[in-house]
Amino acid sequence: MNVIDRTRELLIDLDYTLQPIVILKKDGTKQIICYELLLRSLKDMKVPLELLKLVSMSEQVNTLFLRWKRDVLRQVIKKHSGSQICINLTSQQLSYRSTWKFLADFKFVKEHILIEITEDKTPMLGKKIHTQLSALRHLGYGIVLDDIGYGQNTYELIKENITKVVSLKISLLKLTDMSLSTKLLFVRAWKAYATAHGVSLVVEGIEDANVATKVAKIGCLQQGYYWCA
Repeated sequence: MNVIDRTRELLIDLDYTLQPIVILKKDGTKQIICYELLLRSLKDMKVPLELLKLVSMSEQVNTLFLRWKRDVLRQVIKKHSGSQICINLTSQQLSYRSTWKFLADFKFVKEHILIEITEDKTPMLGKKIHTQLSALRHLGYGIVLDDIGYGQNTYELIKENITKVVSLKISLLKLTDMSLSTKLLFVRAWKAYATAHGVSLVVEGIEDANVATKVAKIGCLQQGYYWCA
């Protein structure tokens, strides 16, 4: 089976879920700030890793994938017209013409869309990512940098592009070898940095009420399975 046929097969199995990003108020109630559109396989409701790998390898596959995503995003924006929707794109996808066509098509509702730059195995350092972020800003999209503090979205990258973004994200799930108190030190440091530059900090990986309460006291937005019920 060729790549295009396999992609079409994987797209038939593709679904999505909307994960809320919330702020926990002092009275214990939550306020939904926006939703992240997450991809899932219908077979097992897991991230469709094979499809995402193919997308990173081919403009043709990306074109097919974004055709599917275009239809989904239109439905989601119509259903949640009062909310922002956060969608994921990699640096590699931003090197494809089909991605910029996709973004141009949604420019008229750009205030409802946030672009989350998620990590891939393509190097993002150097002029490439700076140019891509500037182009996104020129189109008027709000930008979120995912998985800060480790991996590719390092301090150096963030420092050089902080004026282009509206939000940063840090995941507690990636800090598996740390106690909760140590994880929260990381959160506090990034919260201070985000506040100093006028952007928000979203903490991902919130899985229980205890963590949600502690993160709320730091003043961060939150995202995770705990808020999906």
